[in-house]
Amino acid sequence: MDKYSFSTSDRYFTWVLVPRDEPDTLAFLSSCETTCSYRRHIIVKHDSGVKETAGYGIASVFTRPDFRGKGYGSHMMRLLHWVLAPHELLPRFPNKICHP
Repeated sequence: MDKYSFSTSDRYFTWVLVPRDEPDTLAFLSSCETTCSYRRHIIVKHDSGVKETAGYGIASVFTRPDFRGKGYGSHMMRLLHWVLAPHELLPRFPNKICHP
């Protein structure tokens, strides 16, 4: 599906969570949508002070009924944080985040 454009301005993004051993499956464990219009300037407080950065709103999170209650939606949100957040603000990627 990544070869098709779902918006003419590349401002709409669909993210999907699939099993690591089935990257080509269409049986998504969970999915969500973001748009660039949900990107906002935010201030993040750290022990070392505050920093202005970008924040994102998630439009929707979808999990099929047969996959609900297994933590897939929450797991996808944790992973998406590591994709969208500025890497200089993140600590090293934790190994324990790899499984819901």
